[in-house]
Amino acid sequence: MYVIAIFYNVLGTALALFFWSHPLSWTFLALQVALAVWPLEPVPDFGRKLIQFSSESGAAYFPVTMHADSPESFTSHSKPYIIGYEPHSTLPIAMPIAFNDSSLVLPKGLTHVRQLASSICFYIPLVRQLWWWLGVRPVSKENIKRLLSQGHSVVLCPGGVREIFYMEKGREVAFLSKRQGFVKLAIQQGVDIIPCFAFGQTASYDWWKPGPPIVPLKFVHWVSRSLGYIPLLIWGVMGSPIPKQVPMRLFLGAPIPVTQSNTPLQSEIDETLQKFIEAMKSLYNQHKVEAGYAESVQLHVY
Repeated sequence: MYVIAIFYNVLGTALALFFWSHPLSWTFLALQVALAVWPLEPVPDFGRKLIQFSSESGAAYFPVTMHADSPESFTSHSKPYIIGYEPHSTLPIAMPIAFNDSSLVLPKGLTHVRQLASSICFYIPLVRQLWWWLGVRPVSKENIKRLLSQGHSVVLCPGGVREIFYMEKGREVAFLSKRQGFVKLAIQQGVDIIPCFAFGQTASYDWWKPGPPIVPLKFVHWVSRSLGYIPLLIWGVMGSPIPKQVPMRLFLGAPIPVTQSNTPLQSEIDETLQKFIEAMKSLYNQHKVEAGYAESVQLHVY
């Protein structure tokens, strides 16, 4: 649903600006402004029903499944976790399907999970409503601390949109070597970190990204910093917003234990991050053939 909402915003705004003098253009833009400032709470009943329907439909469409390497770790909701989800791909489309209150694929002990996404998502009309109803919240230190203190686990994509810079056909990428923030927060809050890899997600959309020789790389970097997102053309079935019907298999690794410290040493942060990276590589290599990947398809970590 949120993918269609993104296309609706892009195409609708483009058409409204092109046909600027038409009364419907003004009506559309006025509706966009209203949706951009409309309060996100309370969540309406039809919103909850819509999310439940879209979550169940999305899980069945691809389909989306989840497997835990150590299911005994999630038998009950005894403590919160920080879940590091990779890859970002064009869109981390499996994340909202798998990690929401209506999810049918989450282990029992991870039913109280909140997704975190870039703050820019909450400025986009209609997308912000759908994200919020799904339980997605803006990614920030304050939100992570608040959610963890309330007993929620949080799932985020450490690599984020930066991974789009490194995407190439026929391989998977993860930008992790400089992503220390989520590790530092995990240590400060004393919560273990769970690696999660989504196989199949990268194939759900075709894409084209700007770059040399057509567009200077410096300009692409400047635009991405300004917008908080890398300009990217994506398309699914027959050039539509509908993603391709490819099975997505999510694998959860064993929790990486941390020792709580309000002021962790840099060496502790580096060591824990390296454990996460190695766990992600191991998770990928262990399950890629089972998930339908060729043995030659590698995970490149930057």
